[in-house]
Amino acid sequence: MRKFYSIPLILLLVAAKPAVAEVWQVTEGTQKASRGTWTVNAIGSELNGTAEMTDDQGRRVTFKLTGTIKGSQYALQRVSPSNGANCVYRGDMNQPGKISGSAICGPNQTAWFVQRQ
Repeated sequence: MRKFYSIPLILLLVAAKPAVAEVWQVTEGTQKASRGTWTVNAIGSELNGTAEMTDDQGRRVTFKLTGTIKGSQYALQRVSPSNGANCVYRGDMNQPGKISGSAICGPNQTAWFVQRQ
């Protein structure tokens, strides 16, 4: 038995863009910084992924990410963080592969730096 697909479905399948995953080296803070690796997928202007960080006290923190990119502006937020700290990240890519901005976690705000791999 043959399957027949409609023309719109075929066009949708051909036009769909695959996700592109990148590894980001992330630093939050400047002196006693949190550091880690984010795996970020970009589908058009939508971003999502997973993160594993070591906080400024040496504890492991994991979370999911969701966000957007518009031009050189990045906006992301933590989803289901293992330590309960919900953070929002806003930054700008001023140099190729480098994002700098702010990490806002509750009432605290600190520097946020990314090196995209």
